[in-house]
Amino acid sequence: MKGRLFILLLSCMLSAFTVAAQEELPEEMVNAFKKGEAEQLKPYLCDKVQFIEEGDMREPLAQKEAIDFLKNFFAQNRPTGFSVLHKSFRDDTGFFIAKLTTSSQKYRMHCLFTLASGTLRISQIRIDKFIE
Repeated sequence: MKGRLFILLLSCMLSAFTVAAQEELPEEMVNAFKKGEAEQLKPYLCDKVQFIEEGDMREPLAQKEAIDFLKNFFAQNRPTGFSVLHKSFRDDTGFFIAKLTTSSQKYRMHCLFTLASGTLRISQIRIDKFIE
């Protein structure tokens, strides 16, 4: 009986640690947004990524086209700061909201993602002007 109780408690503790580990965004991904390094975001993008820019919804782009879109966006809006304001994880999906500061503008980025085999994959990026 004590052995079963121990195993049950151990299982609960390991589950809690697994959930806590999944609730952090990859540091490499956050740094790529901070520095405007679109190529570094490749491991975190789905095969198709939908962009919504200032309410303009585009057709989903293939991963290579999505990287080109981000390169162009970052070239026009060189990041000077990036901070995650909110994040939420639920089962195998989630989202985060971040503030991207550039030399001329502040943007609100809303990214939807899935978790597959412990890997975060962004499927949608919404970019709007940040209203303070």
